[in-house]
Amino acid sequence: MLMARQARFVEEFSLSGSATAAAIQAGYSKCSAHMQASRLLTNDDILNALNERKRRLASNALAGQKSNKKPALRRVSWTSLDFLKLLFGGC
Repeated sequence: MLMARQARFVEEFSLSGSATAAAIQAGYSKCSAHMQASRLLTNDDILNALNERKRRLASNALAGQKSNKKPALRRVSWTSLDFLKLLFGGC
């Protein structure tokens, strides 16, 4: 089970794709946001929640295509390479 800030991080990261920005939006200090984001992206619960959210967003997008409606949220896609870039990239 995710804590409130962790759940907010998952939501914000899914929308923006920026781990540091998501950490700040989730309530982590601007000074430590990059480090906190890196730590959060190595947490199995966080990664599972991100994958579940990605699956739900893709499912919603597919349902929107079938009914000719726009999906409620934009589709988010990231790979292991994206996570590595976020983990080891600079501010």
